Amino acid sequence: MRRRRRNFSAAVISLITCFVISSSAISAATTSHTQSDQNTTTKKLSRKYSSKYRLRWKTNLGYQTFESVTDSSSIAAGGFTFDGQGKLANELFLRANAQMRFESGTTQSLYRELDQNNGLFIREAYADYRPFNFLRFKAGAISQQHLNAPLLVSRRSFPAVVEKLVISKDNTALILKAQQAIPTSSSFDQERSDKEPQASFQTQTIEGRAIFGNLMMKGFVTNFQFNNLPSKVAFDSSIFGNTVPDNDVGFSNFVFDYAGQVLGAEAILKFGAYEFGAGIQQIENQEAPEKFNTGRLGFVRALIPFGDDELEMKFENFFNESDSSVAFYNSALYGHNNRVGYSTFAKYSFRNRGFAINAGYVNSDVINQRALESQEEKFQLQLETFFEDF
Repeated sequence: MRRRRRNFSAAVISLITCFVISSSAISAATTSHTQSDQNTTTKKLSRKYSSKYRLRWKTNLGYQTFESVTDSSSIAAGGFTFDGQGKLANELFLRANAQMRFESGTTQSLYRELDQNNGLFIREAYADYRPFNFLRFKAGAISQQHLNAPLLVSRRSFPAVVEKLVISKDNTALILKAQQAIPTSSSFDQERSDKEPQASFQTQTIEGRAIFGNLMMKGFVTNFQFNNLPSKVAFDSSIFGNTVPDNDVGFSNFVFDYAGQVLGAEAILKFGAYEFGAGIQQIENQEAPEKFNTGRLGFVRALIPFGDDELEMKFENFFNESDSSVAFYNSALYGHNNRVGYSTFAKYSFRNRGFAINAGYVNSDVINQRALESQEEKFQLQLETFFEDF
């Protein structure tokens, strides 16, 4: 069975590669709206890579709630986000993103995930080397959002090195990307039985993109592998749905290893300023048996203009079995593992006024009943400004 899964993944990679390479011979005429988007993007990139120094900022204010059988929270939060760049040479940049966050409210929680977070948090800080337009290297604290796989890992940053190669022609592109990372965690003496080996997280991604008139299609396959995860990560992951038999933090170990694939596909259709999209992702841990090892996330979204403003809406449906991924590292938005549910989000952007209002709701329940998990509801309302240069 495992060999068939690996063969299936290899076949998918081959199909995506053949699709992108064969599509490169097709000359698709893009719409004037698409061309306008490309021109705007080119101007932004030109400014981004020509400036010696650049510092941008934005601010936000919001309210969020969380409810389950054992936990609840009601928090007002605000903060500032800073995004900076320093140009050392034409092909070498230093980049950083940090957030200053302030929270006040009430929480009742068995676990520390609902703790109020106040302080300065580094989202990313890395060196960005681009010796050629098609080749890029990054090293430092890198947000895992670049994997676009929330059922595998959230947007948290890991110490990592990323290599990226882009092969493009006409309206098609083939992207090859590899990453070597250290998944973050902290263990005190009482949370380990002995000194533990260095953990690692490795990914290899192949992605294809193609534009056919008003239609853009994207697809990717990411191989992943975790190694030497510490007892503390296993213990916390047991709280969030993974199979971990020992409830002693210093001796906790995963029953299964974590190595497998994430597959994703998305289609985006544009009609003038209107945009509609749909996509699906699937994760499979090849080291765990069936009924434990799979997760899926499907979504539809729409971008609708209202004069100079725009409304973006998104609906998601998700299903994530107990051991498809390491629960400590994947997105808390979907309740980590052993979860099934849905989410809906809306964002209204006042373009001329420079701010947006976001609202989101997530409802999830457990797949298999466990003492530490129950139905959860999350709600968030936020006002945020757009990035501005200092």
